[in-house]
Amino acid sequence: MSDTTLPRRVASLLDDVRGRLRVAWAAETAQWLAPAVAATAFVLVLSARFVPFAWLEWAALTVAVVAAVVVVVSAAVVRIPDLVAARAADRGLRSGDVFAAAVQFAGAPTGFARRISERADHLAAGARASDAIPWRPRGRRLALAAVLASAAVVLALIANPQDERRRARDAEAAAVEQLADQVAADADALAARGEAAEAAAERLRQLADELARTDSLERAEELATAAQRDLERLAGEDLLSKKAATQGLDRSLETQPLVPGGPTAASDQLDALADQLDEMSADELADLAERLDDLAAAQQAGDPATAAALQEAADAVRRGDLPAAAAALGEAAGAHTVSSDAVSAGEAADRAAGSAEEAARRAGQARDDAANDGQGSGDSEGSGQGSGQGQGQGQGQGQGQGQGQGQGQGSGQGGGGGSPSGDVSGGGGAGTPNPGSGGQGQGAGHTDGPAGQQPEGATVYDTPTGTPGETGTVGGSTGGDSETVGLGDGATGSGGRRVPLADALPGYTAEATAALDATAVPPSVRAMVLAYFDALASADATEDR
Repeated sequence: MSDTTLPRRVASLLDDVRGRLRVAWAAETAQWLAPAVAATAFVLVLSARFVPFAWLEWAALTVAVVAAVVVVVSAAVVRIPDLVAARAADRGLRSGDVFAAAVQFAGAPTGFARRISERADHLAAGARASDAIPWRPRGRRLALAAVLASAAVVLALIANPQDERRRARDAEAAAVEQLADQVAADADALAARGEAAEAAAERLRQLADELARTDSLERAEELATAAQRDLERLAGEDLLSKKAATQGLDRSLETQPLVPGGPTAASDQLDALADQLDEMSADELADLAERLDDLAAAQQAGDPATAAALQEAADAVRRGDLPAAAAALGEAAGAHTVSSDAVSAGEAADRAAGSAEEAARRAGQARDDAANDGQGSGDSEGSGQGSGQGQGQGQGQGQGQGQGQGQGQGSGQGGGGGSPSGDVSGGGGAGTPNPGSGGQGQGAGHTDGPAGQQPEGATVYDTPTGTPGETGTVGGSTGGDSETVGLGDGATGSGGRRVPLADALPGYTAEATAALDATAVPPSVRAMVLAYFDALASADATEDR
């Protein structure tokens, strides 16, 4: 606001001049900045077409907006005193120093000051601020800025070849984020299994944190693979043998307790047995020594510490040194507890390694899918050539040997090989009166899955049942009547077929359990069988998951 002692028309003119100065300053500054701002925006938008950074286009818009805001705010807040406005008015209106003098002598009680004010008021009556402060457009600079700005807008609006790469990168980052979330969930689930799983769970949490800090599937695969190796080392190469030994001892003592009616846990049974040695008869001690020998032999491969303690206890029982036997049994109980804890930790590490391996597999698969633009196709042609000794309802061998061949073509998605199926029959071998020729087999392609994994719907051959001594026939066929060319005693079968592994495994396990209960099975063989079926069950559970 102008000084209130100035004449009203002078004060109003100076206020208008002050506003006009702000607008003129903003316009002049904008004209000088516009080409630079437009050029900067154009370069940013143009760069966005060569690199997959979406923020470049937003940066171009931000530069323009920020520049405009800075100019407007600066013009609005800049202080323009009355004397500056008066001098600008004098300069624009070519009035000498009329308005400047009026401002300088405003409020003075002299006649000289009054005459100066009257003169300024007289000039202000017909003056306009627009005449005092004209706006001078700079055509070249404005034209250059307009061209650059228009080019930047056009580039920003038309399709950008980097958009697809940006979407792919965003999808990749989202896939890595999902992997990190899954690994973190696996770590939490593993930690809930108890203290034995804490080390493995912590390594999975570390992997989840590392995945959260990257958006590259390739890097995610490297991190997951490194974590898998660490966890496999933590699990140990002898995990299966340790597990077979410790669980074998637990199951053996569960089915045939050392202390009838006593505790069920193996370590508790060994401790309880140590307390009851003095109450056992000579025959019972002799039987116990043999039982301890068997248990020690079964533990030797997977848990040598427990095996050594059990063997020492057996030797002490034979010598009649019951205190030494009791001490050795206590050592065996402690060693078995340590081994069981180690197995629990190893199982947790193995489970965590499986989680890391799955994360690495998913990262690699997602990376490959992205590289192939989300589509993958493959054609395979498989051929198989089968030869056999003639197969009908059974297998037989005679004095003639049938040979047959089958050829087939198969196709399938992914890499695969064909395998012959169908009837493959052979004619008579050398020395037979009517040699035949093989029929046509049918090949089928198959898709190979990742290494170490069972294909979905894995099957196993269900061994046909038969009786020895039955007669099997082999028929040849080339369009004529079939003829028996081989005759002999052999095992025949009926109903031989492939069944799902998950359906067959319980039956096999039951048969194995029944076999283990037989006293004729050596302890070392029991451990091996237990390890085998534990491995099958783990593989089947992994496939279901």
